[in-house]
Amino acid sequence: MTECPTVQTHSPIGPSSYQRVSLCPGSMRLSQNVAETQSDDAKRGSRLHALAADWLEDGVDAILGADQEDIDAVAFYVNHCHALMKQSIGSWVEYPVNLDHPSGLLFGTLDFACVDMDRLVIVDYKSGRKKVNAVNNTQLLYYALMMLRNLNTADMSIETISLQIAQGGEIDTWDISVADLEVFADQLNATVEAALAEDAPLIPGSVQCNYCPAISICPAYKARLEEESGLTMENVDAMIPPKTPALIEQRYAYVAKWRKYLDEVEKQAMALAKKGHKFENFDAVDRVGNRSWIDEKFVTGILEQAGWDRDGFDRKLKSPTQILSALDKATKKMAEKATVSKPTLALLELRSELEAQIERKVIGTKLVRKGDSENVTESED
Repeated sequence: MTECPTVQTHSPIGPSSYQRVSLCPGSMRLSQNVAETQSDDAKRGSRLHALAADWLEDGVDAILGADQEDIDAVAFYVNHCHALMKQSIGSWVEYPVNLDHPSGLLFGTLDFACVDMDRLVIVDYKSGRKKVNAVNNTQLLYYALMMLRNLNTADMSIETISLQIAQGGEIDTWDISVADLEVFADQLNATVEAALAEDAPLIPGSVQCNYCPAISICPAYKARLEEESGLTMENVDAMIPPKTPALIEQRYAYVAKWRKYLDEVEKQAMALAKKGHKFENFDAVDRVGNRSWIDEKFVTGILEQAGWDRDGFDRKLKSPTQILSALDKATKKMAEKATVSKPTLALLELRSELEAQIERKVIGTKLVRKGDSENVTESED
């Protein structure tokens, strides 16, 4: 058996990736060649998990000053865990667990666990919108197996394992026996052996490819997509758009899959750019956002002093583009009536003052072909 290097932060075959690897053993090695990225939803999930852990471990004082929306999102999970803790003989929060294996790759961190008489309870908090069920949930089974192996069960007689998903204010539960968990242990061992093999196969499919970080570099995914859709990256430029309803429908069925593939390619390219990688045909340039006010309070004062307070607001201060456009229209009207007048000069001076209060912030990075490396505006004002 060939060993893979141990990953210190996230296991490539840990609980969160086990289902994918069990269906596509080759994805474990392939995913280790991909730059790590984190979506906004994933960042929110990490933030909520940390908030809930602080609340459970250190009490309500630990979350003072936290965002109320975040507090509301985790409150039901925290209350559920508190109720379990009251009747348990031991509980663990954000607890690192592992299984003894030569590869050193079987590890993870569970959200919450407790032992209640003859029952081991595993609770996994989910912050996403997509419904996750506890029944046959391999991530929960994996956590339960590691926790059971890590416990000193000499003084315990655990008979039941309660696997629970906390999501959207609800608790979904699936109770199994220790014997059931041992069946999963055999399946886990077989999956690890297959994934560590030098010739571990890449097997694309709707489930395993859905959240795979390596689809942007996966030859099996690309080959299957090209075969099923009748499109290839090589001929897409020369391809005539479909005109018959049947062909349009056939191609449209693969739009989402192609978009997902290309989005992942772009995500990986941006991750490389942020790390300083130099591309042969592209330059990394700043993405510049829309114009905004440097100091809205100061701008408000300027507008009020000039008598423009009613024109510069629509429940809140209007954008630079909106206000400058209104000033230009007013200046044009005055210029049509007479030569340069004091009111016209006043408007021009006001415009100059306002322009000094405008900025365009850098909001990210974008790759452009060499020779076009100007700052890129993210969207039009």
